[in-house]
Amino acid sequence: MIKLRLFLISIILLGLNACSSRPNLEQDTPTIADTVEQRTQKINALENWKIQGRIAFIQGKERESASLYWQNNLVEQKQELNLNTFLGINIFSLKSKQGIHQLEVDGEEYQSDDLAALLYSLTGLQLPVEQLHFWLFGLPAYTSDQLTFDPITSLPTNLHSSHNSKLWTISYAGYVRKNNLDVSTKLTIRQGDLLIKMQISDWTF
Repeated sequence: MIKLRLFLISIILLGLNACSSRPNLEQDTPTIADTVEQRTQKINALENWKIQGRIAFIQGKERESASLYWQNNLVEQKQELNLNTFLGINIFSLKSKQGIHQLEVDGEEYQSDDLAALLYSLTGLQLPVEQLHFWLFGLPAYTSDQLTFDPITSLPTNLHSSHNSKLWTISYAGYVRKNNLDVSTKLTIRQGDLLIKMQISDWTF
């Protein structure tokens, strides 16, 4: 059970509904689409953000899902990440501050200054945890990342990235405009036979 939960922890740190068609912009009134450069500047100017929603992972015949709460304060270098079952039972709780990560699972506490290494030691999985922040917003984490944009909205539709010699594919299928910034509400991450789905119900920044 702990091994499965730790695997879920790793998955949540990656980032859900694949779609190759044009992203759907969910908003009450039409707006002028930002250029790629304008949107990138707005994202880079953010000092904090918070998302709430659902996450699921599918690998082979296994499927797991949970509710998600993730808050990130970029100025103070703090983050809080909670994953709960739909019955409200906490699967894990992560708190990070200035590079120190504290992870609580089943009453057991783990701490490290290297989150990726900590997760690897617990799960055996090498995961691009630092890259997820960029992928969540549809930004490249590496200069070699390849992005595809919608020709009308200029919003990301697909991102291909190589991490630890493995190909990661992120698809974006749904956008909402919050505080003059378009952010994705549905994304999917694929790596091999692993499929991760995230549906974000609320963005705050």
